[in-house]
Parts: sequence; structure tokens; C-alpha cells
Amino acid sequence: MKKPDLLYKYRIWDERNTQDSYQNRLLINNEIYLSSANQFNDPFDSSTPFQYQKKDLKKRKIYKKLCWMLKLQNPTLSNFEIHQICKKRLYSGFYKDENYIKEYYENYIKSINEEFGIFSLSKSKSNLLMWSHYSDSHKGYCIGFDHKMLLSISGSLGSVIYSNSFPKLSLFPKSEALDFLKLLRTKSKEWEYEEEYRIVLRGKSRKTIHFTDECIREVILGCNMSEINKNDIIKIVQKKNSSIRIFETKISLKKYELEITEINTPSLVGI
Repeated sequence: MKKPDLLYKYRIWDERNTQDSYQNRLLINNEIYLSSANQFNDPFDSSTPFQYQKKDLKKRKIYKKLCWMLKLQNPTLSNFEIHQICKKRLYSGFYKDENYIKEYYENYIKSINEEFGIFSLSKSKSNLLMWSHYSDSHKGYCIGFDHKMLLSISGSLGSVIYSNSFPKLSLFPKSEALDFLKLLRTKSKEWEYEEEYRIVLRGKSRKTIHFTDECIREVILGCNMSEINKNDIIKIVQKKNSSIRIFETKISLKKYELEITEINTPSLVGI
């Protein structure tokens, strides 16, 4: 699937502490904050209790997987030792034990939260619900990023898969990394309206990465944003890069949608 040219991040504008507020650092400091999964408002997000494909759940395949994992975790063990341990585990029926499954799931979630940083964007800049939920009921703003520039600084950018069922993984995927990303980019269909794309980076949970002014192509101001905040944002954008286009949203008088108009004049709003 072809990625859209621009991807959008909806944000609140915190007028109480303009320079230091984490909400404002995206625009002021060119700083992307990579959230931990347990900071999201969806309890299933990146915490899905995944399932393996039914065709893989045969004893010989499970045994082969156990040997591979044990060798990876304990490279000093001999082949004889690996096979002895795996035989014992397999015939104990551990993989069907509810306590083992619960412990495995809890360790998996802990690992996700500690290791992976996630930055979410949307392909839409005019979604009423997104403006309401993530931009302070239209009092915030939205940044349009060049997706190629984002990819060049992160190396990881992909669309979210929306599904009514948990993802099913292969015991022996062609790529462990891609299979793992599938877990971090699968959400319930109830979130489909977000049209989400994600940057996912290992070792970056609750950390930041920086981007250049050239990554920003558009800034859109919410229809309920105060004139003072609009002017503050316009001043910041004008100091960055003259090629950044500034828009504002207005409520349509004809249907339930937002009209987005470019602010062409260099003068400030309301002056």
C-alpha cells in the first residue's frame, strides 16, 4: 500500500508553559516523544494476547521452536543439553498450562513497555473525532510531516492493521522482526477511523528523537483555538522555515465537516 505524502500528528497547545511543556516540544524543539505502550488509552494496544497459527501447534514444531529459543538464550549449552531440557518441557505440557501462559504474557508485556517506543500519526488532517480526542476539542493544532523525511530519521514507519480478532503468528516466521511489528501495529477495528501510521523503535521507550524543520510541511490550527495561541504558533513556524504552509480549520455551514483554509498573509491572526 502506497504511503500518503503527508502524515499528521494531532496535538494540544499548552499555553501555561510554552517553552518546556512536553505538549509543545514537538513544534518548538522538533522533538518526537516515543511513548511506551502502557501510556496509550487502549488497554489492548501493543499488549494483544497474540495467538500462534493452529497449523503450527504440533508437538514436533513446538519442540523445534523450544530448541531454537533455548539455543538463542543460552549459546553455551551443548546440543545434548538443549534436547534434554526441551524434551522435559514439552512432555510436561507447559505450553497448555494457564499459569505458564499468564506468566509468559506478563513478561511479554513488560518487555514491550520497557523496550519499544511508539509514535502515532494519521493520514487524515480533517477527522472530527481526532481533533476532539487528541487536540483538546479543536483548541489544539495538527502538524503535517513529510513521511519520507520521517522514515529517513527513524527507519521504521508502517500502517496499523485493524482487525476483529487477535493476530496469529507463525512459529517460524520469515522475519522475526516483521512478525513482532505486526503485534505492535494491530488494533481493534473500533479504532479504524484513526487511519493510523506508526514509528516503532526498539530501545526508545519513553525517549525522544529529533527532526529537522524540513520534516514539517504543514501546520493546521484548530477551529476553537484562541487568537493568542494562533499567533504564538504562527510566530514559531515563521521562524522555522518559509516553506511550511499554515492552515486553519473552520466549521462548515453546509455539512458535518471541517473546512481547511490556508493562511496566506504573513501578518498575524486577529491583527
